[in-house]
Amino acid sequence: MRNNRPEVEVCYGHIKGELAEQLMHWLLDKGWVTVEWHEGMPHEAALTPEGREGLAAWGVEVSRLDQSERKPVAVCTERLRGESHDHLGAHLGTLLREWLERENLIETYEGGLRLTDAGRLGFPATTLGEV
Repeated sequence: MRNNRPEVEVCYGHIKGELAEQLMHWLLDKGWVTVEWHEGMPHEAALTPEGREGLAAWGVEVSRLDQSERKPVAVCTERLRGESHDHLGAHLGTLLREWLERENLIETYEGGLRLTDAGRLGFPATTLGEV
C-alpha cells in the first residue's frame, strides 16, 4: 500500500485500488481499451479488437461480453481524500477480477481482496509488461 491507498479492493463486483488503476492505464497505453473524455471526466469506454484478442489470449473470458445485457466497458472513478482514481468497471471489470482470481493473482479473504504473493511478483513486469 502506497500513500495509505489499498492495492486492491472490491468495487461493485470489480476491483479498485492501485492495481486496478495501473491495469486500466496499461490497457489504455497498449490500445486495448479506449476512453472518450468529456471535460476531464470519462464518458465512453470500449474494448478494441486488439484488446479483445489480447485479453482472450491471457484467458479473460471476453466472449461473455457479447452474451450479457450489462454494459460491456465503463470507467469507474474512486474518490479518495479529494483525489480521483479511475479504474475499469462494468462487465469487463468483473471479467478482469474473475481472471485475476483464477490466475491466483488476487484472493478473497474475510476483509475483502488482497494481492497474493504471485500477484505481487507478477505485477507489472510479467503480467503487464511482457504481454
